[in-house]
Amino acid sequence: MSRRESKAELVIENGKIVSTVTDVDERESADHERITWTTVKDGKTTHKYQVTVGFGNVYCSDDGVSWKPASPYECSGPVSFYGPRDPESIEYSVEQKSLDGKEVKVYRKYSVFAPADANGKKDFREEVSTIDSRGFFISVVDTEGTLDPRVVTLIRKQSWDTKTKIKPVVAPIK
Repeated sequence: MSRRESKAELVIENGKIVSTVTDVDERESADHERITWTTVKDGKTTHKYQVTVGFGNVYCSDDGVSWKPASPYECSGPVSFYGPRDPESIEYSVEQKSLDGKEVKVYRKYSVFAPADANGKKDFREEVSTIDSRGFFISVVDTEGTLDPRVVTLIRKQSWDTKTKIKPVVAPIK
């Protein structure tokens, strides 16, 4: 059983956060999972819920009370699509650190990409992953933005927790 929390902050105007999407994924097993998406935009908060019980039995809800009948398809939470890109340069590093008295490794990948159009700016993506001594992810932080000057446009933080007990994942009552 595990619990993963992911938070993405979209930063667009003068360093101001325009929207935040947080998803919490509680996985009891490969085919028993509960996901909650929370979006905050323009001062409004919305939620989407998904419960998967058995392969091909996906339930979706906008309020956590009324559920759509089981479907083989994932609920449509906030989605981002990225096509493959070839960076101009990539830097990798690994650092040994201590976190809460335990040894961890911090892996960093920093990529710089050519401008998307003739008048555009170069952009960057930095991925920082913290891995425990067993090889499990503790956290991943992705930062994206443009260069000259450096402006962050997206920060995505993910963390995993294997110790928190989660409620059993069961099919919603109709």
